[in-house]
Amino acid sequence: ILFESDRNGRSEIYTYNLSTRVMSKIPIPLKGNKSFAQFAPNGTELVFNYKINDNNFNIYRISLKGKRLKSVIKNGHKNLYPHYSPRGDDIVYFSRKHTKDKVDEIYAYNIIIKEEARLTNSPQHNFSPNWSHNGRRIAYVSSMEASKPEIFLMNKDGKSKQQITYNNQGNILPSWSPKDINLLITVFRNGSYQICRILLKEPLGTSRKLFGED
Repeated sequence: ILFESDRNGRSEIYTYNLSTRVMSKIPIPLKGNKSFAQFAPNGTELVFNYKINDNNFNIYRISLKGKRLKSVIKNGHKNLYPHYSPRGDDIVYFSRKHTKDKVDEIYAYNIIIKEEARLTNSPQHNFSPNWSHNGRRIAYVSSMEASKPEIFLMNKDGKSKQQITYNNQGNILPSWSPKDINLLITVFRNGSYQICRILLKEPLGTSRKLFGED
C-alpha cells in the first residue's frame, strides 16, 4: 500500500507491505510536502506531487528506493493529481498553467517522447483524472460555474466527452474497477460524504450507495 503521512511534521510518502507488515518511508531528497503518490504499472517507481507553496505544485518520479528522482512537470503553477496510464508511458494530471491560475484543465504527458496534450479546454474546472485499466478512457470531475461537480468520461485523446452523473449534489474522485465496468465515486449527500458505485452499463444517472454516514 502506498500512502502519505505527516507524522514527522511534513507530508511524506510511505509504503506498507501487507504480507510482512513492514512500513517504510520512501527516501525522497526533497524537503517540502509530498502527496498524491501512485505506483507505476511496473511497481518499481512512483509519481507524486511536491509542494513548493500553496500556489505551486510540481510532479516528480522516483524509484521505490528513493533513487532516480526526475521532474515530470515543473513550473510556477498548480500541477496536481498525477496518474500513470496502464502502460506507464503517459501521466495524466490537472493544472492551471494555461488559464492564468483560475481554471483547472486536464493534460496528458508522455514521459518517453516528452510530449504533452491538453485534454480539456472549457470555462469550468476539470480535475481529478483517472485512467481506465484498458487505457481507452479517462474519468474526471467537472465543476460548472455555480453548480456542484459531476463525473465525466472522455477518450484518452480528450474526445467524446460524456457526463455520467446528474444528481447535482457533488460527485468527486472517480476510481475504475479492474475490468472498467464500475466506477467508485465520492458523493456528498445529506450533509456527509458517501461512497457510491456506478455500473456503467446501466442507464445514466443510476448509482448504488456502498457505505457512508447519513
